[in-house]
Parts: sequence; structure tokens; C-alpha cells
Amino acid sequence: MMMMSASPPGGGGDGALRARAPSSPRTPSTQKKTATSPSTRPAAHPSCPSPHHLTGQQLGVIRRGDGMVGLYFNVRDVRPDGRANLDTPLSDYVRQIDYLVDRIGIDRVCFGSDFDGANISSHIGDVTGLPKLTAALEAHGYDSASLNKLTHDNWLRVLRTTWGA
Repeated sequence: MMMMSASPPGGGGDGALRARAPSSPRTPSTQKKTATSPSTRPAAHPSCPSPHHLTGQQLGVIRRGDGMVGLYFNVRDVRPDGRANLDTPLSDYVRQIDYLVDRIGIDRVCFGSDFDGANISSHIGDVTGLPKLTAALEAHGYDSASLNKLTHDNWLRVLRTTWGA
């Protein structure tokens, strides 16, 4: 599990986003910070049970605080059975994105990746496979504006808000 915390310039910070691991995903202090900072967590607990995935309550805090969730691409984080099967279908990623979008809205979900050491589905492989995922999402009914939000617009919004640009 990873969360991103921001230190806005002018507010005593240097404007950098930093990865940090909270002591517990279920503590109130973590939930408060999650609501006001961009957050990257592997997946949603209700659709892929794991103690380090976001609970429904945490997703509500993120939604109310206009935070953001970046979905990891590690196969163990998108499969309902949590197995490290590299033949994980793109439909498992689509299912996770659907769940997050339904819970917190398209403006608060993005690709979080995790290409640096995670077990990525052979159907994606690496960053060059992302068009396959976006094509699967488009075939599932996501329009161009929604795909732009998932792939980059939501990240840009959060960075602009964080850095005051």
C-alpha cells in the first residue's frame, strides 16, 4: 500500500509529492490525510479483499475530500482471488476501475501503475501495453473524456491543486 502526500510550495513545503506508507489503512488520521491528498492504493477492498486495500469507508472519505485513487496494476491487487497469475485478463482491471468510479466518481480515479517491480498482467506487460487497457475500457463504454481523466487529466488536476498552478 502506498499513499502520496503533498507539500505545497509557499505553505512550508517544497511542492514535492512523496510516497509514504501509513501505519494502518483504517486509522482515522490516515482517513483524514487520504481525503486531502492524492492517494495511490492497490485496489478497493470490497471487490478484491485484502487488508491493505481501500475499504468502503475510506473510499467515502476520499470522495468527500475530493481526493484521488490510483489503481495499481499488480495482478494480485486486481484479482478477486489475490493470486499472482500473470494471465490476469484486462476485464479484472476494468472491474476494479468500474467499482472505484461507481463509488467515488470518474474525477477521483486514475491509473496508478506500479511498473517498478510488480507482477503485471501479460496482457499489459509494461507501459507500452496501456493502450490495450484503454481499449478495453472504451469497449466497456468509457468515452474519450473519461479515458483522458483516468490516464492523465485527474493526475494533472491534483498536481495543479497541490502545487497551486
